[in-house]
Amino acid sequence: MSERNYWQRMRRRQLSRRALLGASARAGVGAAGLALVGCGDDDDDGQQAAAQVQQQDQQQQQAMQQQAQQQQAQQAAQQAAQQEGDDQDAAMQQQAVSALPAPGAGGTGVSPYVGLSSGDPPTLDPYENLTYRTQIGSAYHYAKLIREVEGAPGISPINTAEISEDASRLPEVIDATTYVFNLREDVHWHDVEPLNGRQLVMDDIMYTYDRFREVSPNAAGWDKVVASFEGGEDNAITVGLHRPHAPFLTLASSSQHLWFIPPEIVDDGTVASRPVGAGPWIFEEFEPGVALRWRRNPNWHIGNDTGGAPFQETITKTMQNDPNVIIQAIADGNLDMSLLSAAVYRQMEDAIPDTYDLDRYFVFTPNTVPGGFYFNFSIPPWNDVRMRLALSMAMDRDGVLSATDDTGQGGWQSGISQLPPFWLDPKSDEFGPNSQYFHLNRAEAQKLMDAAGYPDGVQALVHNTADYGAATNNLYAACIATVAESGFQMEIFSKEYAAYIASIFRGNFPDQWDGESSHLAIGPFYGGATDPEDLFAAVYSRTSGRHNWGSSSRTPDNRDGVLALDTGGNAEGWSPVDADTFGHPNSAIGGGPELDETLHQMFDDQRALLDLEERIEAINDIQRYLAEQMYYVPYVATPGVYAFNPWVKQNDFENIHPKTTYGWGGAFEPYVWMDQALKDELT
Repeated sequence: MSERNYWQRMRRRQLSRRALLGASARAGVGAAGLALVGCGDDDDDGQQAAAQVQQQDQQQQQAMQQQAQQQQAQQAAQQAAQQEGDDQDAAMQQQAVSALPAPGAGGTGVSPYVGLSSGDPPTLDPYENLTYRTQIGSAYHYAKLIREVEGAPGISPINTAEISEDASRLPEVIDATTYVFNLREDVHWHDVEPLNGRQLVMDDIMYTYDRFREVSPNAAGWDKVVASFEGGEDNAITVGLHRPHAPFLTLASSSQHLWFIPPEIVDDGTVASRPVGAGPWIFEEFEPGVALRWRRNPNWHIGNDTGGAPFQETITKTMQNDPNVIIQAIADGNLDMSLLSAAVYRQMEDAIPDTYDLDRYFVFTPNTVPGGFYFNFSIPPWNDVRMRLALSMAMDRDGVLSATDDTGQGGWQSGISQLPPFWLDPKSDEFGPNSQYFHLNRAEAQKLMDAAGYPDGVQALVHNTADYGAATNNLYAACIATVAESGFQMEIFSKEYAAYIASIFRGNFPDQWDGESSHLAIGPFYGGATDPEDLFAAVYSRTSGRHNWGSSSRTPDNRDGVLALDTGGNAEGWSPVDADTFGHPNSAIGGGPELDETLHQMFDDQRALLDLEERIEAINDIQRYLAEQMYYVPYVATPGVYAFNPWVKQNDFENIHPKTTYGWGGAFEPYVWMDQALKDELT
């Protein structure tokens, strides 16, 4: 039975109960009215009263009979509706199942690993390295407690707040800080050495949990939320939180945290090169510079609920990232599908054979990967908020989009990416007056630069990595070109990907300042965010392992030293909204987010809001506040662009869409298959 059908039935039963309660209420009002009918005054004689009593009895009996008949009719109608709904569900499910291929008959899919950003993972152990190249692969072969819904009507393909089962059943919520997860009994490790298909048991869970907390850089964020994780009887795991945490279930289903990894492959040292898990795909091989390969897991526990998924027999993910090569290979049928980019959409469209349906060929999604300029706040001039605001107002975001987005569907980012339902568009009236800091305004940018003591602009070395691909590099170049017109003269300094992740991405900037040339960086901050809290914890939090995009000396226990550096000893206040009150720009909060008590209080407040609408508004306020601080300067949000050849099929009944999170391999790929006959016909 599919998750979607289950919830459909639950909704229908709730409606039926409401209808029954409504009918009962109406019947009760009628009976109460009948009980009052014919009540005479105290002057009526006994005979008249007796007649009235007899009449009342008869009327009450008739009313009770009518009520009973109505209830019987309503119950019969409810049962008929329920049966009709069940029949419809069964028919829809049967229709969906009959449209699926036989398990394993879905062919072999070939596509780039991460589209234009494909590249070799430095390790296959997700606890050793946070890079997307490692994390994405984990969703193919590992399982976790729960996972995001792979697709359902009305759910955005990038909304990961809707959850479904994985190795655990959906949790029982005891109270705001206590959740109980019950492990499924049908979860088995892959039937390969050294696991040989044995059952996943509680000892495995506790082993991998301890290792996660010991090894993974993401464990610090988890530990700030989770106070206890205890295995008990009947395969029950009780999770206790330090305090109510609104996005906890999203955290528990995240594709960047608690993957279940068996102790055998850790003990024998193969976890980094030959993963064995309980996910939909069995790892076959990694050929560096060429491809990753998997075959279907015929014993996938989720497949038992979804018609035998995964449907493809094998999948190959190539390391190809040259857009020209990828586009031509898709057009020729040598690749089945690929994540592309908005910058090459028109080129891909021109390469498609004229007989193909473009509406079927492309899928677009909002952008969940925040990015922009980021800083070491110990280096002038970026510890001066006026210069950060000036940099933002010097950026022609619409001009950058026109140069990098052929789809016309791109937009702006705020202090978070375009995560539904939390993102607040800086272009909207709802954003308020702080939206001014996103709009191109070179005159105001110049005023800010003059006030900060840099009337002639600033020279800077911009650190990045070129390994995200040509389209991303073009985005960087467009951003740098547009701010140059306001005096921000920037020279790009690229590092090899692994070195970049280990240094600049974690905030390890050079601290030198020679009075002329400064340092900053440009790039994405977080891949595949599932909730704004992911970004708050990693990008802004004072306890982040990436120490807030600043030097390693910027720690909470060095507050006095950081504050002295950032303020120059000037205690006068300053507000970016009122240009006439310029004191030192960072006198109250320091140059970076780690000393911003207002911001961290806002973070704490939104975490405790279990009412979704209240939390959305609180996160909107955070976005407005971040706009006047510009702890990083967001660039634009080009849409996700996916190209699918016509023979790529998916289970429309489940409404599967590509996910732009790291969970692609488990949330989308299992439900895709290749129509080989159609492919042969078209190629």
